[in-house]
Amino acid sequence: MNAKLRLKKLDGTLSEYSDILSFRFFKEIYQPYTQLKVRFVSENHEPADFSEIYFYVDQKLIHHGLIDSLSTVHKGSVYLSSLASRGFTAQLMQNQIQPGFIMNVSVNSLMDSYIHIPYVTHEDSSDSSNYIYIKYGSSMWDGISALAYKLYKRYPYISGTNCVMLSAPDSPASFAYTSSELLSSEKLMTTTRLISDFHMEDIDGNYGTFDYTNTAVRNRGIVRHQYSELDKRFLYNPQEALYFYDTIASRAWKKEIFTYSGFKGEELYDNASAPGCSGSVSSIDISGSNNGITTAVGIYL
Repeated sequence: MNAKLRLKKLDGTLSEYSDILSFRFFKEIYQPYTQLKVRFVSENHEPADFSEIYFYVDQKLIHHGLIDSLSTVHKGSVYLSSLASRGFTAQLMQNQIQPGFIMNVSVNSLMDSYIHIPYVTHEDSSDSSNYIYIKYGSSMWDGISALAYKLYKRYPYISGTNCVMLSAPDSPASFAYTSSELLSSEKLMTTTRLISDFHMEDIDGNYGTFDYTNTAVRNRGIVRHQYSELDKRFLYNPQEALYFYDTIASRAWKKEIFTYSGFKGEELYDNASAPGCSGSVSSIDISGSNNGITTAVGIYL
């Protein structure tokens, strides 16, 4: 298993560990951070001395983040550590920005003018919307999501380790998986989040003006009604709010997952194809142990 871990201490020094017992890395298009859990042979250290983690697979840095938890157990003559971490972009969900209207906003102005989070970068774009509206209690990520939908009708995602992207990649790589190299393939669906009917009040607080029914959900025998107040993020087109709610409720409800041995370096929104299926890489799930490394690539349909 070619995996390597580096831990950064509060004084800036780095400790490197290559005796990795197991790890699990995950990222997907609807999760605003990379996620890692790893067990490794360590040393007699104080866990609180460490603040950052770098994790590499086949020399590629796939995760750079904060340490959510770190524990070390002394067993016999060895020290065994368990670590959980999320990428620095997770803090975009943990920081609120001032509520109200933000005018003439772009990803550059939104990311550069408000809260600075270490190591978090973003695509360079001054493409601006007339405004976005920030509700009370909304996070920085909520504002980014509202802007992405208004500009591009899509959800933002994390490229690399901590780069916020709103638009699709310019030059995605392509990966083709043959039947002979696949360890398994899986088709699955999840309907628990699907909503059949959306209703939103108008400017006077009345219902009946803005409604939307997802007939495909209804045809499955699913009846779930959702009522909401007027969403000021969509004052330019209130009906669009219901389509946005439906898009979020329908996220990742149907997917195919292909697992192979090793790691080829996939990134979100690369092109992927396997027998009977093709699309954009929507999730990347890498696991490793003494038995080697396996990668599960998900395509959301």
